[in-house]
Amino acid sequence: MNVPLAKQRAERERPFYRRLAIALKMIAVTYLGILGFMMYSETSLVFPGAGADRGDWNHPGIDLEEIAIEVDYGMPVSAYFFPQPNSKDALLFCHGNAENIAMLASEADQMRKELNVSVLLFDYRGYGRTEGKPTESGVLADAQAASTWLEERTGIQQEDFILFGRSLGGGVAVHLACENDAKAVVLDRTFSSAVDVAASRYWWLPVRFVMRNQFLSLARIHYYDGPLLQFHGDIDEIIPLWSAERLFRNSPSEVKEFRLVKGLAHLVPMPISFIDEMKVWLGKTSSNR
Repeated sequence: MNVPLAKQRAERERPFYRRLAIALKMIAVTYLGILGFMMYSETSLVFPGAGADRGDWNHPGIDLEEIAIEVDYGMPVSAYFFPQPNSKDALLFCHGNAENIAMLASEADQMRKELNVSVLLFDYRGYGRTEGKPTESGVLADAQAASTWLEERTGIQQEDFILFGRSLGGGVAVHLACENDAKAVVLDRTFSSAVDVAASRYWWLPVRFVMRNQFLSLARIHYYDGPLLQFHGDIDEIIPLWSAERLFRNSPSEVKEFRLVKGLAHLVPMPISFIDEMKVWLGKTSSNR
């Protein structure tokens, strides 16, 4: 090969490889920048929250007590207690993201009446009037403090509670069932794990390796074998149906039902019919125990 010609060819190709190297470097820097931003923003993404400025904090006609529950190494948890004096049952309401107790008082009161149970509805840190910054460990600590308070107030053991969890609250309810057991668990549009949902949405990021708040319900559900009722919508735009079904399949419960609701999205209130279905299901469950 003619050496001068080879040299000329190499000179012509050098700018191309230089531009390619610059482009790859820019892509890598951009990717790492996005990854860094997502890691920095994880708390706001996982816990968008609903501050005290949302919802109506006046509830005329509803019999409730506004309380503050002390938490070890945390701010007091703001909560509403709906007493049902003639009931031997208690329900702990673990709400979802973008919700707070002010927004859910009517719903919790309806549960109290229709299910004939005392209800405790509480806010995680960073939600409603509960101060602090939410993290998975902090939210679970808040939930355990609420559960302990409900036990002390009603005299009902935590293992005999009905646990209701919606969306993020489903991960909280599964954790409590794993730790304390429960009379029954009812889940509304929840996930196998928060990291599963994030990984399906941000498939091009190493979410499973860097996400701190994972809410591993799929692993925890193995430690609860009591009754389970699970609702999910067929058009849920936040939590994929496969994630909910995966959680249900891995439940070891011999008394479980999965109810797929046609036309139900994620960011809409819980249909009133859910409470009626809960009432019938809980009645059957109690008679079979």
